[in-house]
Amino acid sequence: MAASDQLGQARADWDQRVGRRRGPGLDAVAAGRLPAPSGLRAVPGRGLVMLDWEPVPGAAGYLVYRAASAGGPFEPLDHGGGDVLAVPAGPYADTTGQAGQVRYYAVAAVADGESAGPRSGAVAAAPESGGPAAVEVEVTDAVTGELARPWEPMIGSEHLSYLLSPDRTGGRVIGAELREALRIAHDELGVRAVRAHGILSGGVYRRDRPGYDFSEIDRVYDELMNIGLRPVVELSFMPRDLARDPDKTVFSYRAVISPPRDWDRWADLTGALAAHLIERYGADEVTGHWAFEVWNEPNLDVFWSGTQAEYFRLYDCSAAAIKSVHPGLRVGGPASTAQARRWISCPRTSTATCRSTCGRRSRRRAAAERPPGGPSGVPPRRTSTGSATPFSPRRSCSAAWPPRSAGSRRCRTGWPPTTSPNSGRRPSCSTAGSACCRWGTCASRGTGRFRC
Repeated sequence: MAASDQLGQARADWDQRVGRRRGPGLDAVAAGRLPAPSGLRAVPGRGLVMLDWEPVPGAAGYLVYRAASAGGPFEPLDHGGGDVLAVPAGPYADTTGQAGQVRYYAVAAVADGESAGPRSGAVAAAPESGGPAAVEVEVTDAVTGELARPWEPMIGSEHLSYLLSPDRTGGRVIGAELREALRIAHDELGVRAVRAHGILSGGVYRRDRPGYDFSEIDRVYDELMNIGLRPVVELSFMPRDLARDPDKTVFSYRAVISPPRDWDRWADLTGALAAHLIERYGADEVTGHWAFEVWNEPNLDVFWSGTQAEYFRLYDCSAAAIKSVHPGLRVGGPASTAQARRWISCPRTSTATCRSTCGRRSRRRAAAERPPGGPSGVPPRRTSTGSATPFSPRRSCSAAWPPRSAGSRRCRTGWPPTTSPNSGRRPSCSTAGSACCRWGTCASRGTGRFRC
């Protein structure tokens, strides 16, 4: 059978198996045939209109539309998020209307963050005059149970370089105010880590300068460590000089959401950053308490201008580069929204899942087998900031790793995984489209005795 025929058959077999498990509701999701929500209701209130509707099976979220007349045009409501317009579910309060001014509402179900189904029938309502009604809450000293604290492992803080900002807003210095807010989160709420965007946006890489400049990252992470917090290192956004499409941006600080123009340079950058962080903060600290996340919500066009396959390639290159620095470093992803059913199911996971489920060798053995200079066997060089990187001199993704680890297809996403020598013991790892390795194609040393 030709390779192309094998590929098609593998895909068909996989789709058939998944189809049996997910049932007709999710088959409709995959085909983009989510029905319009039913039972839409609009209840006027003081300064708002409260909307509610019946949930649609398989929906990841909903778009709420509004128009000045029953005939439209209907436009999605921006509820203040600015980037993601979908809401997870009803009820939804529209507080942007004017008292007495009738508006028409409709709702559509969203399957995957990229497309919405048909709209529901429209209903009309207008906010009542006056502000929101007062709400009285009576608090007693009765104990009904222990309060869950889901915020303790991690909170978000948008853009941590604001810690270094001397600018003022509302008469207060931005950096000092953010620092105090994070201190309160740690000291009074028990928060342990912070995830934020744009750690690579601050001049880390420039084409006219050798090496990398991690000085701003150092200052930001030093501030966090002094507070008692640890970072979740979100690898974003793309340095402008490394971007394929530098004009693709988001947010007021014009963060670049493009894939890299040089994939090897991106791998070199992420590996160098991991090596620098271990050198500065210590291997025990970073491997024991930190984590890396590859990008932010790439299933949304507003955050990733590339394709899904390009994001998986970004993940594979990043994970392999970071793991090559130290096998104990933790890398997570896909870093997608709740609307990303096609991105986060087990069969579409990348190397990280393969590492944990498919015949992984011990970390001690993997470390013993690793050449002293990194996967290419070349001694590390020093960057301009004093950090070491195992990716120098730069080599192509296909040449940087021995064939035993990833072969010529390192950092290329696609079908199918190669057959595992231990397939008799773990047959799922040798089957194209199996629950691991469908998308993982960039296995590094120590990930197992198979190749994805």
